[in-house]
Amino acid sequence: MNQLTLSDIGESAGLIAIHASHISSAAVPPDNARLLECVTLSRRTLRLWMSAVDEYGDDPAAAERLIRLSSEVLVVEVLNRVSAAVFAVSDARRHVQQATPFARQAHLNHLHARHAVLSMLVDHALPLGATLRLNQLRRKTERWSDFLLSSLKPFDVASEFAVDKPRCAEFRSTTAPVWNSGVRDLTLAALRNAIPNEPIDCDRRELLHADMLRLMFSFLPPTACHADGRPHSRQLNQLFDPTLLGDRSTWSEIAATARQSSRLRNDAPASAAMISRHSRSDERPHGQNS
Repeated sequence: MNQLTLSDIGESAGLIAIHASHISSAAVPPDNARLLECVTLSRRTLRLWMSAVDEYGDDPAAAERLIRLSSEVLVVEVLNRVSAAVFAVSDARRHVQQATPFARQAHLNHLHARHAVLSMLVDHALPLGATLRLNQLRRKTERWSDFLLSSLKPFDVASEFAVDKPRCAEFRSTTAPVWNSGVRDLTLAALRNAIPNEPIDCDRRELLHADMLRLMFSFLPPTACHADGRPHSRQLNQLFDPTLLGDRSTWSEIAATARQSSRLRNDAPASAAMISRHSRSDERPHGQNS
């Protein structure tokens, strides 16, 4: 497996949001075994994060590693919120409560880690520039979370996992995307560009994040991996061994079609304007409406 980066995780969140309908409308709902595995992976990640918090908290010189840890937690939160919302939406469409409890537990695990990591920042004398960059990343990831959630239906269910519900509702009413080819490509490109292309600062956590990505992609049905549903990022395609995906061995096709995905359709200029607006949104104060 190639080295997993924060931008890989961010782009994966975008892919899950784009293909959410394949999960929520699938003939077979998400199974409990894989849902339980999602919670298990989130708990294992939480334990490693909390172990790092304990380690860095006793080391005044650990500021740089603390910054990298905080960046990791903030970026993974985008994937966490989107995944939890997709499972809740899937339940809502089926009028059941099967996946939602698992999703909420994984989400609560992440919020616990976020609180612990960001609270520890107060106790460390971080360089001003690093603090500003981290705060900028926080604002970016929070707005991207709300933007991606704004595309999910039913919205009242998905918005429960938003960082800022009024902002998410505004995205819904003004710029909620329709996932045609042009919007999809531009969204993924903007999302990858918004997040640092930095490696995970721990081999064990990197493996857990990669396992979570494989698991989330496994919920996409085979039809999602050929034409409309294919993940078409060469960076992401290179992360996984096709044999790890069982009979869904379409990653070679994905890599081939990815090289042709740069051609945008006629709606690309309007899509570019939409994405440009959100990629500049980190300059606005947190919580301020667009």
